[in-house]
Amino acid sequence: RATAESSKKKRPKRNTLRNWLVVFTDSSAKQVRGYWQARLGVFYGKSNLRNVSEHVLVDERQTVGRAELRGVLRALTGKPPGKSLHIVLDSEYIDKGLVEW
Repeated sequence: RATAESSKKKRPKRNTLRNWLVVFTDSSAKQVRGYWQARLGVFYGKSNLRNVSEHVLVDERQTVGRAELRGVLRALTGKPPGKSLHIVLDSEYIDKGLVEW
């Protein structure tokens, strides 16, 4: 079971997520020497070994949207079996894609 939440929306009360694994994702893209580079980050908590900060693969399009999707995918694949996951993100596009569409 997984949910997503845009950080722009009101967050649920803390006690409603007591048994959930809360993970934060974010991404960015910038132009370096004429080429775009996109990065993603997945944060499970301070000093957590599953925390990730990495580039989007070189053979993929280097866009913020792709990096956001990759971050959510990393969060979903890093989830322990049987644990409910709550993803906090700042992309309305990804939020709607996961929750509404």
